[in-house]
Amino acid sequence: MPAAHRYLLFALCFLLIFVFASVIEADYLLFDEDIVILNNPMIRAPLTIGALKNIFTSFETNQYTPLSVLSFWFEYNVFGFNSAVSHLINLLLHIACAMVVYFLAFFITKNMLTSWLIAALWSVHPVQVETVAWVLERRNLLHALFYFASSVAYLRYLQTERRRDMAFALFLMLLSGLSKTLAFLLPFTWFLLDWLKERPFSWKLVTEKIAAFLLAGFLLFTTLYAAHGEIRVSETGGLNWKTAGSSIVFYVAKTLVPLNLSATYEINPFSSGKLVCSSLCFFLFVMMAILVSVRSRLAAVAVMFYLLHILPMSGLVKVGYDFYAALHFMYIPLLGLVMAAVAVVKRLTALDSSDRLPIFASLLVVLLLATFSRNYCLVWNNSGSLFEHSLALDPANKFARHQLARFLETKKLWAEAVGHYRELTVIYPDFFGGYYGLGRIFMLQNKLGESIVMFNEAMKYNLERWDIPLDRGCLLLLMKKYRAAENDFSESLAYEETQKARFLRSDACRRQGDYSGAINDLAFLLEADSENFAAKLGLFEVFVESGRWLSALEVMVSVLSQMADNHEKWNYYMAMLSSPGLSVMFGRMIPYRSLVKYRLNWHSF
Repeated sequence: MPAAHRYLLFALCFLLIFVFASVIEADYLLFDEDIVILNNPMIRAPLTIGALKNIFTSFETNQYTPLSVLSFWFEYNVFGFNSAVSHLINLLLHIACAMVVYFLAFFITKNMLTSWLIAALWSVHPVQVETVAWVLERRNLLHALFYFASSVAYLRYLQTERRRDMAFALFLMLLSGLSKTLAFLLPFTWFLLDWLKERPFSWKLVTEKIAAFLLAGFLLFTTLYAAHGEIRVSETGGLNWKTAGSSIVFYVAKTLVPLNLSATYEINPFSSGKLVCSSLCFFLFVMMAILVSVRSRLAAVAVMFYLLHILPMSGLVKVGYDFYAALHFMYIPLLGLVMAAVAVVKRLTALDSSDRLPIFASLLVVLLLATFSRNYCLVWNNSGSLFEHSLALDPANKFARHQLARFLETKKLWAEAVGHYRELTVIYPDFFGGYYGLGRIFMLQNKLGESIVMFNEAMKYNLERWDIPLDRGCLLLLMKKYRAAENDFSESLAYEETQKARFLRSDACRRQGDYSGAINDLAFLLEADSENFAAKLGLFEVFVESGRWLSALEVMVSVLSQMADNHEKWNYYMAMLSSPGLSVMFGRMIPYRSLVKYRLNWHSF
């Protein structure tokens, strides 16, 4: 590698560290990271072949991203959940992506300074902060790294026409697809590169990509299969052109003027007006794109690259929550807009190649964007700062207010959380989240009457959520309404099978004297996990209370054996066994206690 390349790459690396270093101090976010990363059993699994197989065969979320899960799996088993390590890895991947973009631009432009400006503008732009600062978007970083690398390998193939270069490009496409299945767009990118390099159309252009198109078909099928449960068809049809046009123009606007950036831009009754002029704005954008592409093949290819990669992410097909924009969707498409802008500037200044003003102006733009990005990184420091920033820009943002309230709830700042939950019930009276949050907080504050009212309201708008009936069941159990609690736990299990719901249903059954129902639930848990200590203790209690002493003795022998095998957890096991106290433990061992106490509502012990 020539020394000039090394100097430019070093400068790019230093710039990115200066801009994004603060993300290393950021926390994990209450923004899907708690579900997809921190509480993901695949990531928490030990390093075994079985766990590895599970990672590559699971479709638990609405995306198939095994390489991303694999990276978190290794990271967890080496470092545990360490947010500094997670953010550092994201930053290093972003630096690697920027370097690959530099080489991709150099293969296209053959100009080192132009390539550096493209890579710098692309990598320090504020819309890229979301992908770097949000640990969850490691899938985006890995996908982009291999995507750009595959494009470089394909350009190398165009130079050499060696099959091994094409095979390497295909291998990198596979890695990109295993990071994020949107890699099915790569063969179309290769066609754009063919046109850019002025390759005459022939069947060779198609036949050389047959393997790539087969892989693209598989990745497209995997994309649709993984997301099929989250895809929603609108009233007017399956494709939402109005939303898509608005999103495409919105992303262009945020690229040109990256101010007031937010983690969430949602579609709600208060933001729907932003979609009214989408058709006109999209038409104006297309006209501008045509003007930009005149007499510049590079600009034309760059614009088509942008449209190709932003269209699937524009809300054309609704998947999941009603966001009309998410800035991490711009991570790859942004390269198209940057290259188009650079191509236009170069064409306009080509009349006087000795003029250094465009170079200084470009460097000034890079520094300006770097400053914006450095400041925006601080917003992503934690969930509180992130969603407070979103609410400052859009006070009616339902998602941001709900997530902020949940964050305050986890910090036990209940008064502030209650304020946000109440605001949600006022602005969005048909949204379960406000009532559900109030119900949880009131239950923790022992305001049982107010809590049950809020849970009942949340259940009116329960869209097959398993957690709402589970929590209301816990409250009913606390209020000694055991039949109602059992019904709620059964409803929760109908939506999703969880150990907690099944264990609590066994407790509700036991407290009604329904010993057979309690035994069935606990036996189910032990069949799934024979070492489930809590289930063994529950089964021991049920056997004792139902007078099945020999069965109880058999379970107790297993419990004592498990305690003996885990000396480090002896105190923990003993605390569970005698919780909440020895007197209570001996009291609940009295045969038929539940039957007498809860069926006849009388007890003398």
